Amino acid sequence: MIKPVIKLLRACNAYSELLLLELKRRIVFKHFSTGELILREGDTCRYIYFIVKGGLRAYILKGEKEITTWGMLENDLAAAADSFFLQIPSREYIEACGETEVICLSHEDYCLLCDAFPAFQKMVVKLLGEYYAKFYQRSVDLVVLTKEERYQELVEKQPELARLLTLTHIKSYLGMSQASLSRIRDKDKGRVRPPLKSNE
Repeated sequence: MIKPVIKLLRACNAYSELLLLELKRRIVFKHFSTGELILREGDTCRYIYFIVKGGLRAYILKGEKEITTWGMLENDLAAAADSFFLQIPSREYIEACGETEVICLSHEDYCLLCDAFPAFQKMVVKLLGEYYAKFYQRSVDLVVLTKEERYQELVEKQPELARLLTLTHIKSYLGMSQASLSRIRDKDKGRVRPPLKSNE
């Protein structure tokens, strides 16, 4: 399971034998079942996760409704960012989408490695910058794109994420009602696409 991490380190020019040795001493491998909660609202996010298999979804509760805020796939880093980096209570829940395997690094060990290995810190900052850019673009899309355009953006540019999430998750992620999503998908049926998950 460590091979994807080595690949990431090499791709970001952060690899060294000493860093790899320290990572092996500090990381923990975990498996989560479909729908299993990794983090609850009000708890502090103690770990940052590297997804080896499967995927993770974050959501907030508004009343009894779940609103999906992000989804992360294989080879992504994932955490409730403000909770992890500031060590404050999380506003989000994080759950496993499908059978999911992750590599976990605690906040304490993350800080130690950043202090000891500037290349590691630089790598994390680079990756976080890329993720922030994606989240910023999504927040803009929610304002400026039509519902149809938001759906097309998801299935064309993030097909793996579209397949990871159920239809209920997708409608909240795109900020639309079930009726709107059904109407858009009916219009889209003429296009050849991989099937999306049902709500089960």
